[in-house]
Amino acid sequence: MAVRGFFYNATDLNDKERRYNGQDMNEDKAPFYKEGVVYGHLQVTAGDGMEVKVDGGSRKGYAYINLHTIHNTAVLPLTVSQASGTLPRIDRVIVRNDETERRPSIFIREGAFSSKPQPPGLINNDVIQEKSLARIYVKAGAVAITQADITDERADDSVCGFVASQFKELDFSQFLSQFNAWFAEEKKAMEKDHAAFVKEYTELIRDFTDGREADLEQFNAWLAKEKKAMEKDRLSFEEEYARMTRDFMETQAAEWEKWFQGKQDELAGDVAGKLQLQIDGLRTKVHNMAFKLWIAYRLESIQEAVTVTLSNVTTGNVQTADFTESGIGFYITEAGDYTVRTNKGGVVATPNRFTVDNVDLMHTMTVSLRDGADRGYIGNYMGAYIQRQTVRVYIAYLLESIQGAVTITLTNTTTGRVQTAAVSESGVGFHIQEAGDYIVETDMEAVMPIPRKFSVGNVDHMPPGHTLTVSLRECANMAYIGNYIGTHILG
Repeated sequence: MAVRGFFYNATDLNDKERRYNGQDMNEDKAPFYKEGVVYGHLQVTAGDGMEVKVDGGSRKGYAYINLHTIHNTAVLPLTVSQASGTLPRIDRVIVRNDETERRPSIFIREGAFSSKPQPPGLINNDVIQEKSLARIYVKAGAVAITQADITDERADDSVCGFVASQFKELDFSQFLSQFNAWFAEEKKAMEKDHAAFVKEYTELIRDFTDGREADLEQFNAWLAKEKKAMEKDRLSFEEEYARMTRDFMETQAAEWEKWFQGKQDELAGDVAGKLQLQIDGLRTKVHNMAFKLWIAYRLESIQEAVTVTLSNVTTGNVQTADFTESGIGFYITEAGDYTVRTNKGGVVATPNRFTVDNVDLMHTMTVSLRDGADRGYIGNYMGAYIQRQTVRVYIAYLLESIQGAVTITLTNTTTGRVQTAAVSESGVGFHIQEAGDYIVETDMEAVMPIPRKFSVGNVDHMPPGHTLTVSLRECANMAYIGNYIGTHILG
């Protein structure tokens, strides 16, 4: 028959159409598998003396050659022939399928003795098909074969290879031929449409440009008129600006004279003491004006506004704000111990407590809003704590006149742990792995770390973790302090 199918039950013993033999069974696998040994099977290893072993067993030792499944049911020992006293040779361990004998075999084929030995060839024809499992280098005078003498050839497709799927590449030539015919027709139609479009576009451009000269003359006349009017307005504006500038300067001079007279009266008597009190007050306010509390909105299941309440438990002052996304939430203008609370039981603020003092100049702190009802959140926190997630202290090297390395000492006053690092440029300085109150000191009196004190709680280790920036500044640079005092006065 021209078309056959595998396999159907016969109606009776005389149903010749549905009678199958061994070749039929083998042909059934032909389109699906490539010849070779099953991956990891039939490995050749060294045995005792001149003996080698071919791996095998109940679930290993398989090969597939010329549509036949070959199985080595147990470990097979093979003996390598005696070595020459003067010349080496290369043998091969071969697995063979023999269609005449109708059986497989595994054996050693010896190579020829030579100063430059070559492995023996393989037989592959319609009757006999051979695959090389390994090469064995038999040294001159050898009395034993070691694993170093055995070269595994199972992965070499030219002499063996592994059993694999036949479907490595798919032939789309039939589909491509049909596509090319369709594409040729489409291309011809598109070229015709393109030519019609070019003709129509050319006519539209020509119609558009006709009569544009009259419009251009009208536009130029309008432009000249507008230019004349603008010139007149400019002169009027300059006169008005000069008058406003003169009035402003006179007003500012009067205000300055009034302020200066007031300061003279205010500083009468103990000038140095009163001035120092004012400077201390300005320094405290300037320091705390720059402390920003960043709110990170990390809620997924809650998609509505969350009211955050920031309380200074030291002074009693309270601030509130609504958040639907991440953003700077609060500017802290006074020192004290703070708590952070939300109006929803399912939302947790992390951290929910922190402390601010007057040394926290230009410091930014992040409070994350997370889904407290999410069990994964608790797991993340515990996992982070067990894995010793760290709080990173980033050192910003902002020194100009000091160009050398500055040694920084970070002390946990709660546990007594001390860390040091030499810093000559901006970079990550410390990774904090334990909670506590910390102080930062330098080995130079002219270098001031900002902030000098901070605290770390266990919640600060929660992913994505907390990053704190410590800036190194020159405390001898009076312009630095003056800039902040001046900013406060002008503000």
